[in-house]
Amino acid sequence: MQKKDMGRSEWTQIRSKKQIITDFMYAENTGKISLFRIDEIDKPFIKKHASGSVTLADYGYYWLQLAMEQDFAWFTVMFDPEGKLLEIYIDVTDGNHTDCEIPWFEDLYIDFTADVHGFRELDQNELQQAYADHLITEDQYNSSLSHADMIRFQLQNRHDQLIAFFRQRFEEMRFMLEEL
Repeated sequence: MQKKDMGRSEWTQIRSKKQIITDFMYAENTGKISLFRIDEIDKPFIKKHASGSVTLADYGYYWLQLAMEQDFAWFTVMFDPEGKLLEIYIDVTDGNHTDCEIPWFEDLYIDFTADVHGFRELDQNELQQAYADHLITEDQYNSSLSHADMIRFQLQNRHDQLIAFFRQRFEEMRFMLEEL
């Protein structure tokens, strides 16, 4: 499993960013929320798909991240410099660790992407392979599948509310980031 953090230290192509990480409470659950603006990047990150391509990381782009304690999903939401929501990327995790300066998680392979048009599930084959190779336990395998089912249900039934929720969080966090 790959360890990832809210500082996105694994994204070495981002050379400079301005970031805020703060506590977040929602429905009696606590966690962390972060927004960073990319100030310098080696080259844009452009995602290609069947209907074209979309830039997800470049100068002036924003990444909002949300991780709730006692949860198994990590949200990364990409916005362009004007604040247009480009994509929600959801990692299924082995638990979120938010009780530290830089929150982190271990990736449990299954991911989802969502935008205003719908959602896609990714990498279930990677989960199957990790289990076959004994890189994860049976409990982790079952946890990943179970939490993926919950995320899929939310994306199918609350897609528009999820988009609106992250747009609102982005505006709140962008104001805080600009005040730094």
